Amino acid sequence: MMHDNVLRLKNRYNKDLRNTNEAKLEWIQDQFGGGHTQGIATHVLPPNMGVIKLSNITYGNEDEILKQHYHDSVYTFFGVQNQSNVQAANKSTTELISLAQHQNTQNVTCFLEQVLQSVYSISFDVPLEAVRVTNNGTPHATINNTDDIKHMADAELLAPQDKKKARKLMDTL
Repeated sequence: MMHDNVLRLKNRYNKDLRNTNEAKLEWIQDQFGGGHTQGIATHVLPPNMGVIKLSNITYGNEDEILKQHYHDSVYTFFGVQNQSNVQAANKSTTELISLAQHQNTQNVTCFLEQVLQSVYSISFDVPLEAVRVTNNGTPHATINNTDDIKHMADAELLAPQDKKKARKLMDTL
């Protein structure tokens, strides 16, 4: 019975091990898998695998790109022109919005009022009928310089009293 004379691998607890990989794994678990290190997992790679250390992670401008993409998507969804995309040369000229853009802005405002009513109702457990949210913003044109006033006067958007107020304002400057 030659078979009984063969040396067998055993761990420190005299348990038989089948091969050297199992012996290595048993040693690693004995060293690092004690009662004080719960949750530690060990993995043994095959001999033909190499381990390469990765370089440090560097953060670029991906965050800004994602934010810009999000802003563009929101502006596109609501059909509103993104003012940040307007070139500096165009900022001095008056941009008149079309009637469709104005109605779209009003529709978005009404939609947001309904969203706020629903959020308030759900958040504070108030019946939806008891909640009213209104936007009391008055529409007005932005006047950046005298050219804007001239464009508005040419478009006959200024009433006579507005023209007088503009003259008084320019006289004080």
